[in-house]
Amino acid sequence: RPPMMQMTRLWSCLLLPCLLSAAACSSSSSGSRFGASGEDAGSSTPADGGPGFDLGADGSHSSDGCSDAARLVYLFTSDGKIHSLNPKTKALSYLSLLSCKSSIVSVPNSMAVDRDAVAWVNYSDGKIYRVQTSTGACISTAFAAPGWGRMGMGFSTEGTTKNETLYISDVEGLNGRGLASVGLPTMTLTSIGGFGPDVSGLTPELTGTGDGRLFGFSVSGGNVPAKLGQIDKSIGSASNVVSLSDIRNVTAWAFSFWGGDFYLYHSSSSASTATSRVTRYSPSSATSEIYINDLGIRVVGAGVSTCAPTTPQ
Repeated sequence: RPPMMQMTRLWSCLLLPCLLSAAACSSSSSGSRFGASGEDAGSSTPADGGPGFDLGADGSHSSDGCSDAARLVYLFTSDGKIHSLNPKTKALSYLSLLSCKSSIVSVPNSMAVDRDAVAWVNYSDGKIYRVQTSTGACISTAFAAPGWGRMGMGFSTEGTTKNETLYISDVEGLNGRGLASVGLPTMTLTSIGGFGPDVSGLTPELTGTGDGRLFGFSVSGGNVPAKLGQIDKSIGSASNVVSLSDIRNVTAWAFSFWGGDFYLYHSSSSASTATSRVTRYSPSSATSEIYINDLGIRVVGAGVSTCAPTTPQ
């Protein structure tokens, strides 16, 4: 997500701790572990597949119908381009330039990806588009919610089923509307609730999982540590919040969950030529490490579908 102009605070767009540097760094945290569906992350059953696993005759994984493309992370840049990232190999690939007809003053802001590897992208004017990641072709949606402009976005399954819901978070103003869900295909918005005191003054960017969880990553444009926590999808409140002391003064950010870990993309420079760093945070050990020092692109949104593996690969 890009910086928000003329605001009394900046918020989160999923950053991972201790981002770029050539050495691993450890962020201060509460030591909490984000369990799979309420359990310890280390005790959940590994998800089948992942990039490079055998496909069925139709190009999908027989166990869940997901293609390899649906298991990758997708990155949305400040200049409207989409790249794919394989977290296992660090392979970054340019895919397309978006053709969305948004207003001239609107800028790319956030992205979510569904189980068909279709991107749902948000621009700062509040519009949401469905985007073919391979071509950049955009289809306008009927989403219209007064007061909702920049928002966090993420899909999460209903428990361990294949059914998923699109969640959004309000990122405008100090008195934001918190968490909401968007019904598909009607794009009807349903308000859920605020995020609670643990992330007061911040608004989470979102990422969800194939085992029914939803997470928020919040940052500040000032000298305030970023925070990462689990979001209660029924009431909106954040819990098990981890403070990431090495992530501060952020101007562009995004994050994704893949293979049991969080990948945070962030930049502390407002220059249009600035690029993002990637930090990986491991809930199982409550530590972070520098994953990619210079990604080479400026990331403002990240999306990963609920087909992505939820345990280490």
